[in-house]
Amino acid sequence: KIGASPENVTMNSSMADDLGCDDLDVTELIMAIEQEFKISIPDEYVENFKTVKDIVDYINKRKGEQ
Repeated sequence: KIGASPENVTMNSSMADDLGCDDLDVTELIMAIEQEFKISIPDEYVENFKTVKDIVDYINKRKGEQ
């Protein structure tokens, strides 16, 4: 779980700076997203996830491909 309060999270929130996520937090989040949306996210894409919007955009793109 990410320690940020939901009301403080925006699409432009930085995963590291605003939400305090470290590499383990991001890995756990990606695993949960993969399970929830039944998609696989290659590591090279995860490195580019700097904001909440980056993750949402990727999920939307992948769901559009299915």
